[in-house]
Amino acid sequence: MEYISGKKLKKIIKLLKMEPLDYPITLGVLDGTFRGYALVDDTADPAKALVFHNYIGFLQYTGTVPDEHESREMAEAALAYRSERDYNNVVEFAHCPESVSEILETELGKIRRYNRISWEHDKNLFYNAPSPKLSDDIAVSYIEREHFIHEFVRNECEMFWETYEVFLKKVFGTIAHGSDGEFLGVCGAVSDSGGFYEINIETSKEHRRKGIGYTLAYEYIKECYRRNGLPHWDCYDYNTASQNLAEKLGFRESGRYPLVSWQMDQTS
Repeated sequence: MEYISGKKLKKIIKLLKMEPLDYPITLGVLDGTFRGYALVDDTADPAKALVFHNYIGFLQYTGTVPDEHESREMAEAALAYRSERDYNNVVEFAHCPESVSEILETELGKIRRYNRISWEHDKNLFYNAPSPKLSDDIAVSYIEREHFIHEFVRNECEMFWETYEVFLKKVFGTIAHGSDGEFLGVCGAVSDSGGFYEINIETSKEHRRKGIGYTLAYEYIKECYRRNGLPHWDCYDYNTASQNLAEKLGFRESGRYPLVSWQMDQTS
């Protein structure tokens, strides 16, 4: 197998489109939105590909079943992977072939196995959803350059995008803050590939269950449609709070996909 990057990654898009679900982040690597690379069986016409995102610790396999030698090569590549973001120490491997998972488990001793849920949005359900209501001392606005003084906001954006300047140029987000300027929560686009705006939302722990997350996402989704985009939601199968919020905002489950994960320092 060989590594490819740059414009050659577009050759893998046809494989990804054969998958039953939408994967905006992986598509973003392949169409050049994000920095990344891939390990493929054939550089001219790949039928098997392991795609790497440079920042978020995310890998995805797409294609036909790998043979024993290919499985070993992919496992070694996955174990050697390191995020370019120092604060990110987790690797998540989507659609990891079982033959690769077995090698990883042998090498690492233990890996986590779980699923993520992919959601599609129903515009009619959304416009019948209740309008958000917040207390008068909480304000919601779009993310501007000055908001990146908050380390959390900066890290959330730069985890996916090369810099926050790229984030501001290509996509958008919503932020909530108190009357004293205190940061309360953020909702930002982690991809804009394929016409989808992938949602990433976080609320500070001490301000949860106050409707802040719902309001941030509600305003974000409205802006998605204003930009002629489609909001996309993706969450872990064990995150019931995220699932409940998705349903409240008009999302419907479209399918689930498997992941394995480990800590990068397990391989150091």
